[in-house]
Amino acid sequence: MAEEVKYYRCALCGEIITPDENGNCPICGAGPEYLEPCDKDGNPIAE
Repeated sequence: MAEEVKYYRCALCGEIITPDENGNCPICGAGPEYLEPCDKDGNPIAE
């Protein structure tokens, strides 16, 4: 079974992303502490 893709909203740049291999935002480079779980539409979800 395929692994579920997890989406996050970056608190710095506001983009909806999947983290890079280091767990950072691939757009602005923000660390994981700035990534908030969300669905693919950007709606917040509890982790």
